Amino acid sequence: MLAEAVVCPSRAYRQAQGSDCFERETINVRKNRPDGTAAIAAWRARLNLGSTLRLGQRRSWLLIFLLLALLGVSQAGTWNAFGPQNYQQTTPTPQAVTSTFSVHSTATTYTLVVTGSTNANPLIVLNGKTVVNQTNPNVSQNVTLALNNTISVTVRGGVGSSVTVTISGVDNDLPTITASAKPGPNAAGWNNSNVTVTFTCADKTSGVASCTPPVTVSTDGANQVIKGTATDLAGNTASTSVTINLDETAPNITPSQTPAADSFGWNNTGVTVNFACSDATSGVKTCPAPTR
Repeated sequence: MLAEAVVCPSRAYRQAQGSDCFERETINVRKNRPDGTAAIAAWRARLNLGSTLRLGQRRSWLLIFLLLALLGVSQAGTWNAFGPQNYQQTTPTPQAVTSTFSVHSTATTYTLVVTGSTNANPLIVLNGKTVVNQTNPNVSQNVTLALNNTISVTVRGGVGSSVTVTISGVDNDLPTITASAKPGPNAAGWNNSNVTVTFTCADKTSGVASCTPPVTVSTDGANQVIKGTATDLAGNTASTSVTINLDETAPNITPSQTPAADSFGWNNTGVTVNFACSDATSGVKTCPAPTR
């Protein structure tokens, strides 16, 4: 006979999927026949395989997200290009208050957010264009900025009414940072005097919030890693480093003679002078050959 096998998952899964059952399959089953049992077993095996694959896919996505987090892949950050600035009506006649501000880039998304007292009735003009003119002061909308901007705010809700204005921007870009060390090393990669490492930071969208100040290396040692970090106004960071090998200590050299002198400090035969050289930090480059 023909039997229709219906697979119904757990109640939580059905609620999440919005359906009672998610898979139907018609199987040729003959009562009391081994082939019918085999068909059902094969069908169940395929179902279990599908469930295993779906679980594997979900785990794969989870692993990808965790890997991105470990690699430090940044999400979009935001910063305040203007404000928050509070405006209040202090006289019976509303007065416009004008401010100027600048941004590094016009090629990103900017959002004007206005909050305030009920019926503050703000009038906001940005670069000569009216962007807000309504009784309700609560506004959130995208705006277009120039590199240099003028904003005018008039609160018209009566004495004591006020609004707070903020313009935020989106920054998807990491800042840049480079390092330079002066004086530079010799051909062997070593310095024999103090080294100053200077970091130069830049950000094309929100601007630089902080940059590691110059670092002076004055301690002898090899492979000294000096790291610097740039942070932009949106909280994105980038780092770089430079490796310094510093040896300000002179090497040691010790002479010895063969044969030794007599008690009066004299030799009556030819003398060979040998030199033993050592250096605890950078190592010995040259040492004098024996002299006769």
